[in-house]
Amino acid sequence: IRVNGALTGYGELVEVDDKLGVEIHSWLSGHNNVK
Repeated sequence: IRVNGALTGYGELVEVDDKLGVEIHSWLSGHNNVK
């Protein structure tokens, strides 16, 4: 998953809007070092 050009995790990213990126970032923050 790439958010704003930075690799934040693995998975499929469907570009919808900035909110999607924020939700992914929040989820990763809640699960430390999930890869």
